[in-house]
Amino acid sequence: MEWLATKGNRHRLLIALYILAMLQWSGNALISYYLAIVLHSIGITNHKTQLILNVCLSLWSFLSACAAALLIDKAGRCRLYLTGMVSMGVSYIIWTICSAINQEKDFKQKGYAAAVLLMIFIYTACYHMVAHISPTYIMEVVPYTLRAKASMLYQLSSNLVGIYNAFVNPVAMGALEWKYYIVWCVLIAVHLTFIYFFCPETVGRASEEVAEIFDGPDALSGVNAIRVMRLDTHPENALELSDQEAVEIGKDVIPVQQIEKA
Repeated sequence: MEWLATKGNRHRLLIALYILAMLQWSGNALISYYLAIVLHSIGITNHKTQLILNVCLSLWSFLSACAAALLIDKAGRCRLYLTGMVSMGVSYIIWTICSAINQEKDFKQKGYAAAVLLMIFIYTACYHMVAHISPTYIMEVVPYTLRAKASMLYQLSSNLVGIYNAFVNPVAMGALEWKYYIVWCVLIAVHLTFIYFFCPETVGRASEEVAEIFDGPDALSGVNAIRVMRLDTHPENALELSDQEAVEIGKDVIPVQQIEKA
């Protein structure tokens, strides 16, 4: 199997499988699918209020996703990953603490519920810093021959992880309440560690340069051959040569016309 043939491909396979699981197992499913349960857990039980908050959160998600899209090439993939994960972790920890105190005080102090809502909005904005660069990032680390398979694995992982979110989250929320948030705090810390140690930066690098990170210097053997022949540097110099002139490459003397045709 090509995915397991080399150390570099095994590294790529790990990233392709993990990134999607990371996106689905960062606590976002509680907001996307079980927001009503989350709001009920902090004492917001009015259906009209829940609907208004849901609409506001959807609009906020759209705006924050657009803002995050503008940062992809400027900030870099890994920097967005790390910044987003750290911010998500901090907001989730505060969210967990405020939910615990709010429940302990029998939902009598509305300030804790407001703090949870604020953390949900902050978390959502930070999540979009991470989520929307992932398909692009996976395609950048995978070579052309494996990109179709990587896309398939990406979708397969999404469906498998979705089974957990669909069947476990509502049961766990009902049984553990705010304590279930601790699971996501721990997982976000794990994701942050994975990104730091296993995900190289790809912005500003050509496909061959990214391949060198995974496969070592041999990945650039073809490119290096071109560099030895000096065909990739200072191409303007070749235009200054006349048709009668020739350049020496190794032991051979090749007319300029042949180099241009090549």
